[in-house]
Amino acid sequence: MHRLMPPGCPGPLAVAFWVGWVLTAVAALLRAPLPVVTEAAVAVLLAVLLASWRWLPWEPTRGWRRALPVVFLLATLAFGLVGPPATSLPLLLAALANLTFSLGRAVAVGVAVVGLLLLLAGVLRFVPEVGAAAVVSELVSFAVLALFAIALADAVIAESARRAEALDLLAQVEELTLASERTRMARDMHDSLGHSLTAVKLSLDLVRRWDDRGEPERARAEVAHATGTVVDALADTRRWVRALHPAALDDGIGPRALAGLADAFRGAGVAIEHHVVGDPGRVPPRAQLVVYRVVQESLANSVRHSRASTVRIDLEIGAETVAVGVADDGVAVVEGDLTLSGGFGLAALADRVRVLGGTFAAGPRSAGGVEVRAVLPLRLDRRPT
Repeated sequence: MHRLMPPGCPGPLAVAFWVGWVLTAVAALLRAPLPVVTEAAVAVLLAVLLASWRWLPWEPTRGWRRALPVVFLLATLAFGLVGPPATSLPLLLAALANLTFSLGRAVAVGVAVVGLLLLLAGVLRFVPEVGAAAVVSELVSFAVLALFAIALADAVIAESARRAEALDLLAQVEELTLASERTRMARDMHDSLGHSLTAVKLSLDLVRRWDDRGEPERARAEVAHATGTVVDALADTRRWVRALHPAALDDGIGPRALAGLADAFRGAGVAIEHHVVGDPGRVPPRAQLVVYRVVQESLANSVRHSRASTVRIDLEIGAETVAVGVADDGVAVVEGDLTLSGGFGLAALADRVRVLGGTFAAGPRSAGGVEVRAVLPLRLDRRPT
């Protein structure tokens, strides 16, 4: 594949090159014999085009590869003079686009103008034979093709720049979202643990006071109270740790993690089945956590709001995305009610899914019940805008 389409080369341009090269080679073989020198020139130019195609740069570069786009374009123009002109047009399209990608629009326009002048000089030699109309037709065709190729490449470059900027903005949004979530969790932990530790300190002060007064029963009661406060504080701490990274995800977001979530809700009288297609090991950690939260919150909504009796969890890992769907057979609540649960509510999860470049949908099913579905990219550095 590397030989057919060099890294960074847009697919349509690779198709244009190979279509042009194959058609040109076939046309050269089938046409009437030409002088030996011309036949040799055609063969050499075809070989040069084929050899240089593999190494063409499709982004600004340095070193010897910097000259390849110009060599490739000159070989294409020369081939248009000695070979079949019509079949070489796709090659010219690829050459001019490559020049724009690697050396920039200004250089591509300048080289195209020089090429147009060279083409004019070469064609003028044959004016008595082909006529002025044919010369004008050749020049206009070249000019239109050059304009189209440069404009096309320039548009692709601009779109790539906008995409890179959008990805940077997404990364900043993700950072801000995580920072905001950490701040909220830190505030809640401070309020919860700070209150518990203060209560324990007051209890220990009372224990010392009761002990000094010779009232061991009261001291023991206060120790028991302090112990209960510490137990509650430890439980809170464990909940915060699980919120950051659930222990169920230690082995990834696979059948074991989904089974653990299902077991947590079986006591509510809901039959939960889960199905996994693909390799869960390919899902990046950040996407694993979001998928886990989507399933967790969807199950909670099915139990609390939909009053479902059965829930189906589907996790599918494809070539480029991971999709998770949770569907139940309960009462179809209105869409706004789906985001009212606390903690990791669906509204917050929808934001987290979109920050990672995914899509999120929640609403009533046509067959009854509610369905929640999220799709995330596996390559988080290539998120769609």
